Amino acid sequence: LSLTNPVRLSADPSSMRPAGLKEEFVRIRGMRQAHKEAVLLALCSKTFKSRVIIFSGQRNTAHRLKILFGLAGYKAAELHSKITQAQRLDALELFRKHEVDFLITTDLSCRGLDVADVQTVINFACPTNFTTYVHRVGRTARAGKSGCAVTFYTDKDRSRLKAIVKKAGAKLTSRIVSEEAINKWVE
Repeated sequence: LSLTNPVRLSADPSSMRPAGLKEEFVRIRGMRQAHKEAVLLALCSKTFKSRVIIFSGQRNTAHRLKILFGLAGYKAAELHSKITQAQRLDALELFRKHEVDFLITTDLSCRGLDVADVQTVINFACPTNFTTYVHRVGRTARAGKSGCAVTFYTDKDRSRLKAIVKKAGAKLTSRIVSEEAINKWVE
């Protein structure tokens, strides 16, 4: 009311996804839900091998995935609210210095985390809404670089995912993980 001819400028809308972002989705059907971790390990062993942030959803899932990655021989760090601030900073520093290939975290890291050269973001737990999705995938493809975001979803997550894809205007690209690779990790 007090301004004459006001103009609103925005450099980057908060709902905008990075331009160099490739978005893929992995559908976890029926019986595969019990082997979701095997699907993740198969994907990380063949395709996404370094500079990967994995959003686990819950802190106990993040801890379990960190243990599984260690047993599989992969260097991983966990970042969630159940560990101390010093442990969080250590995990983040290990990832920044390329001493670990995988940072397994909860939504604690989806905002305000600035790590250079993150190649891939994997949403092991499907985001609950569009804003969370944008903040998670925004950890890659920063500053004009390219990156990949992979989102796992089950039949229960389908309606949420459809709403996210519709709002994002993204093309639904499906990624298939071979049964042979999954069965290897199940064993």
